[in-house]
Amino acid sequence: MKFPNNIQTRLYPNNMQKILTMILLLCCNYIVVAQSLSGDKKIVGYVNGEPVTKDEFTFFAQRNRHKVISKFRNEYKLNYHTGFWQDKSKGKTPGELLKEMTIESIVSSKVQYQLAKQYGIINDISFQSIRQYMESENKQRREALQKNIVIYGPEQYSLESYYEYLTSNMIIKLKDYMLKNDIIMVDFSQGVQRENNSTMHDDDKYYSKVHVANTQINHQYDEIIKQIIEKAKVKFDKHAD
Repeated sequence: MKFPNNIQTRLYPNNMQKILTMILLLCCNYIVVAQSLSGDKKIVGYVNGEPVTKDEFTFFAQRNRHKVISKFRNEYKLNYHTGFWQDKSKGKTPGELLKEMTIESIVSSKVQYQLAKQYGIINDISFQSIRQYMESENKQRREALQKNIVIYGPEQYSLESYYEYLTSNMIIKLKDYMLKNDIIMVDFSQGVQRENNSTMHDDDKYYSKVHVANTQINHQYDEIIKQIIEKAKVKFDKHAD
């Protein structure tokens, strides 16, 4: 079908305008999404050369927010309010303390994950990989539930709960590795005096040994991590928040 020349002339610019508008909108959406993603992946610091991304910093900041709010409320009688994070009435602002605690948490986490990587316990220790591990685990759980297979733990992990799960299991493996390689050593003689008590049952003696072992393992592990943290090379963007 051929349109009259005057109609073709009127339609063509309108169609082109719509097409150009759609292209412009798509480009704008792409730019917004790209900027959002690149913002999350922006590197704001380093721990022993391992990059810390913006979303990682935000994750640990969220974990420390309640601690900071509670500290200022309990110690300084400063309740949460508009402008709380910039409040200078107590000297150091809550925002400054939050940043300090966030960096401390990140450094502690990073050095333990770096140690686990060094010992071959975990391969990829980037924050992005932790997200990917979580997504893979959640996918397996969804598929298991669809097949009526019994699963243990939550139906789906949040990033917070999965990080706790992954980290606690990693630390158990770290301690086990250190024990097997004599990096950590247990002296059971520290519990002998209590075990020689004739009134103690065998079960009590067993649990006494377990308690002695766990106490020593945890103390030595904490000391090792403390020393590594003290020697860690830490650099953060002063504007990281």
